[in-house]
Amino acid sequence: MHLTLHITTRCNFRCDYCYSPPQAGAEMTHEVAMKAIELASRMSPNNTGIIFFGGEPLLRKDFIFEVIDACSEKQRKSGRQFHCKVTTNGSLLNEAFIESATRSRLSMQ
Repeated sequence: MHLTLHITTRCNFRCDYCYSPPQAGAEMTHEVAMKAIELASRMSPNNTGIIFFGGEPLLRKDFIFEVIDACSEKQRKSGRQFHCKVTTNGSLLNEAFIESATRSRLSMQ
């Protein structure tokens, strides 16, 4: 099962062609993310995919790694497999993020 977490509606671009223009609003909380991951892991106990989406999810880099760390802990305790991806415009990538993403096995698309 793949779970898409729409973690923000903010974006650093203002593309005329975007199907979902940036909006002000509440962002996904850690609590909501954990409940969604728990539900997805119960529905697909062997292998759960987590996709971080937005707006531009890299505006919330710390949040992404908090969720990945929680998934890693759940995987250590339960044996459930998680794989994570982020859909990004790529403009906020930097060396530190790429190094952390590589260590966390976070894929970028």
